[in-house]
Amino acid sequence: MESKVVISVDPRFTPRGNDQNSDFWVVASDANIQTAMELRSTNRVNSITTFNDMGNDVENVASILPTIIEHHPTATTIVVQGIEANAHIDVIRAAPASWVGRSNDGDVTIERA
Repeated sequence: MESKVVISVDPRFTPRGNDQNSDFWVVASDANIQTAMELRSTNRVNSITTFNDMGNDVENVASILPTIIEHHPTATTIVVQGIEANAHIDVIRAAPASWVGRSNDGDVTIERA
């Protein structure tokens, strides 16, 4: 069974329709903290965690990936949202060797190899 985690570095994160029943890690911003509180009160997502903004989207993803993999050991897919297209390769390179990444419709998708 597929288990998906969504990482969003967008300071104005909005869940997408196909993200239902996913686990979310979103960069902390005033808007995202409010969205997280709202989502926690519904059953639309499995979980939502906010993390501190390191000031750089790629650094945000690279620094949080090991924690996400540790907290979600059954995850098969990690979707990174909010990354500029020119930074996709840097996010893919940040993935552990046991994961394979690709650009996918404006996002980066990282899957277990």
